[in-house]
Amino acid sequence: MLPISVPHKHTFRLIMSTESPQVKAVRRYIDYLKVLNFTEIEKLLAVDFVQDTRPMSLRVPIKDKDEYKVFLYRLAEQLEGRSIEIDNVRIADASVLAKKVFAHFTIHGKPLGGEPFDMEAIYIFTFSQADTKIRILATFVDSKHYPWAT
Repeated sequence: MLPISVPHKHTFRLIMSTESPQVKAVRRYIDYLKVLNFTEIEKLLAVDFVQDTRPMSLRVPIKDKDEYKVFLYRLAEQLEGRSIEIDNVRIADASVLAKKVFAHFTIHGKPLGGEPFDMEAIYIFTFSQADTKIRILATFVDSKHYPWAT
């Protein structure tokens, strides 16, 4: 059951009998991110993968697959190899029509020499046609707590 928030007092629940292969891939991505298992994350990425961080005010350039791998390893260094906590995960599946899966969650971590943080994030995963490989990852992050902008 997936909650979909609507302004004010209304809440809808989307009930799906089975998860799409794309949603399963997103769940694996999140599970691997929690334990900083970048080898397994890389297996989920398409050859022509790109990652785009928003808001634009962060001025983070779009990353190709190799640049994204470097970013992930820098993240691990800043976290001193510790895992991060991810909770409050909500996933909306639009993979049938749009080849997209949306995930909203909270990330908790403590970078090297930094203060602990709680950061909300929305990840939009776009998949290659009829595939479970992630082609585009658009990440919308809380710029106040985004310590890896460069």
